[in-house]
Parts: sequence; C-alpha cells; structure tokens
Amino acid sequence: GDLKFGIALDQPPEGWVLSNPADAKQVMADLVAGHLAQLDGKATWLADSRLPLSSDGAVRLKVSNRAVDAPVNGLLYHPKNLVIGIGCERGASGDEALELALQSLAQAGLSPASVGLVASIDVKADETAVHYVASHFGCPARFFDAPTLEAETPRLKHPSDIVFAEVGCHGVSEGAALAAVGAAGDLIAEKLKS
Repeated sequence: GDLKFGIALDQPPEGWVLSNPADAKQVMADLVAGHLAQLDGKATWLADSRLPLSSDGAVRLKVSNRAVDAPVNGLLYHPKNLVIGIGCERGASGDEALELALQSLAQAGLSPASVGLVASIDVKADETAVHYVASHFGCPARFFDAPTLEAETPRLKHPSDIVFAEVGCHGVSEGAALAAVGAAGDLIAEKLKS
C-alpha cells in the first residue's frame, strides 16, 4: 500500500495523530483491494496523495480536532492545531492545571490528541505547572511577553484589570492562546479557573 499510494496511513506526518492505528492495516488492505476512500475533513497530505478518493468511498478517512469516534471501516486523524493557554499562581499544582485543561477540552468537545502547543506569559517560563501540562500532551510550551498578550485584549472574553495590575496585560491564558494562533485563529473555549 505504501508503494502503490505513496503514503503510509499508519504513520501520519508530524503535526498529526492517528487515533485508531490498529485499524490501519485493514484500511490499507481494503484500498489495495480496490475500495475507494472518502476524505471527511481537510488534510492536504491525504488529499494530495495517490489514494483513490471519492465522495462515496467505502473507506472513510476522517480528519477532526473534535472528540469523536473513529469511523467504522476507516481511520480518524487529529491535527495538532489546538493551543491551550495557561495562567497560574506561582507554584501552582501541575495536576490541577492539567485537570482544568482536560475539563476545558471536554466542555468544548475537543480531542486532547489535537493539542499542539501550551502557551503562557514569559514570566511563567520556569513554572512547573505549565511544563507539566505541555509534557502531558507531548507538545512544546511557548511564552509571550506582556505587550504581545496585551495586544490581544480586544479578542479576550474575560479581560481583567487585576491581571493587568499584576503582569501588565489584561489576560494571560486567553491572550497567550490567541497570540499563539495568530489573527486567523479563534478562541474556542473561554478560560476556566480554580
């Protein structure tokens, strides 16, 4: 299959996660046997491959950052295109930060497998809780200075004068997430706090 179609469905490129790798062998066997594949979602690396794609294919290749089940007779790919923004007190518990991150994803119906970055303010670059969350998701942590986060104030759901007085920007968690995704990105879930 890898030779025929020029793609290894069980080894997606960097930035992608295959949710159900145990099904990849059967899916590839079905494709080699002549079945057509239906691409549900956007993935250039799949669309530009030599896979036999059709809108009514029997084999489903689903692409989603949502918490959804893998399709029957198909594969589910999660793009690592979500950013979790974290603001925390000095010495905050990594477990507590992770619990809030997972709760936020669940409430928004998003897959933890799609987390590609954890972001915060630069004064938290040495904060264990931020790195703990990034480590859990197997992704890097990125830190922004206060002026960069302050530039995101018009897009914040919960700007805070208290946060501004503390660190010089009106929001750390939401601001960091927005700074990381850029102007084309959106805030999917509002901040949770404990």
